[in-house]
Amino acid sequence: SVFVIPNVFTPNGDGVNDELKVIYENIESFSGFIANRWGEILYDWKSIDTGWNGRTKGGLLAPEGTYFYVITATGSDQVEYNTKGSFHLGR
Repeated sequence: SVFVIPNVFTPNGDGVNDELKVIYENIESFSGFIANRWGEILYDWKSIDTGWNGRTKGGLLAPEGTYFYVITATGSDQVEYNTKGSFHLGR
């Protein structure tokens, strides 16, 4: 099993890299969230097949900057992942 979180994405409506999605293989369970620098949760992940579109829970565009993720996942090989990190949102 493996999963990778991109370190930058650009939700600017050009059809390229408009959603932050996890690149993965053989993941059986997954949950996580994205927060801003003040710890406000902007997006909750319930499925690894979905991604964040760069908007707040209220539907506003999140400003450019650094955001943080916390992810828990389990692979089909029973490897457990507890990952924290950051990425850049550019427009």
